[in-house]
Amino acid sequence: MRDSHQIAAEYHDLAAHAHRLANASHGHQDHLTGHEHSRRALEHSNRAHEISEAAGRNEPGQDEISDPKTEEESIMSKETHTTAAYHHERAAKSHRAAAQHSSTGAHEASQHHAADALEHSKRADEASKLAHQQSAQDAMTADVAR
Repeated sequence: MRDSHQIAAEYHDLAAHAHRLANASHGHQDHLTGHEHSRRALEHSNRAHEISEAAGRNEPGQDEISDPKTEEESIMSKETHTTAAYHHERAAKSHRAAAQHSSTGAHEASQHHAADALEHSKRADEASKLAHQQSAQDAMTADVAR
């Protein structure tokens, strides 16, 4: 179970980073680049959420998860990316805590942190989808303005 939590934490970190990059791009009115970062964030978010759900279902001793591989709108998009990044970071932190507790045999504490990770993962996934939709609108608006 430790490996699945570590993998989920890494994907959450990747998604949080991509959201921060999207946020910065939108802040500089570079909506096309922001949208590309948003797309990556959504991909990482989806994978992180899938792994979070699977990690929460795993029992000790089961097989581990394998890793395949306009102004007002801009403000709203930035806030949504910030919210998504926050929840991805919290999910990653909870996955790491779950992995740590699992490695020491504290399975009850591990399950508690896994539940927290899943909740943050759900919120991050929802915020990622919303941020990506808003980012697409910003990119279309910027493209039409050209």
